[in-house]
Amino acid sequence: MASVPAPQPVVLRLRPDASAPGRARRGLEHLGLPRRVLDDAAIVLSELVTNCVVHGGGGDIEVRLEVGPTLRLEVGDGGPGFTPGPLDMPLDGLQGGRGLPLVEALTARWGVDARGGFRVWAELAL
Repeated sequence: MASVPAPQPVVLRLRPDASAPGRARRGLEHLGLPRRVLDDAAIVLSELVTNCVVHGGGGDIEVRLEVGPTLRLEVGDGGPGFTPGPLDMPLDGLQGGRGLPLVEALTARWGVDARGGFRVWAELAL
């Protein structure tokens, strides 16, 4: 039985505005993902792109979506980046601060890569 080849990676360049998370999520539609993976990936991707819009360097947001042994999401914006710290979920009613704990909960693993520009990546099990 022949294996089905993985779809080609989806690469997007987005303006850092309020429409960017939705445009990034539409890129997931081309990957043929099972619904459970698609739903979690949409939340993770929305969070990573929203962080670029809110905290980024103001340049275009680059998104790469790739299916392999896992679904890998990479998001970068040319900003200075950050060093991940503790991911405790805030419980005091503050607006914000919940995104990266959600990323942690929904992914197999995630991290940052500063080689050749700063990117946050996340991998979801298929």
